[in-house]
Amino acid sequence: MASPSEQSLQAAIAAVEHALSQLDAATELAVHARAQSAANREGLQAELTHSWQQRTAELEAALASAQSENAFLKSDNVRIAEQLQALQRDYLALQKTAGEAAGRLDVTVQQLDFILEH
Repeated sequence: MASPSEQSLQAAIAAVEHALSQLDAATELAVHARAQSAANREGLQAELTHSWQQRTAELEAALASAQSENAFLKSDNVRIAEQLQALQRDYLALQKTAGEAAGRLDVTVQQLDFILEH
């Protein structure tokens, strides 16, 4: 039979071995949890990066489309402004012609009145 001090020593050794086993298991769990956390973080970062790149591409496409439409509208505006100026010139020329025609008609009417009176 072992003496009480040997029994105490063996109980202490068993307790230390049990504590080391628990510490080893906890360490393995912590390492595994940390690795999983890093993997999750990397996955989320990759997803965020992909989402950002996709949104950036969408915004760039929208900007290019808006710039193209803006260029078209500017050229269309120039074309319409030129047409308006041409129509204004035609209108002024027509007014001048109408004024000349009215003047001639007035002279003709005066001449006819003069002829009818005499």
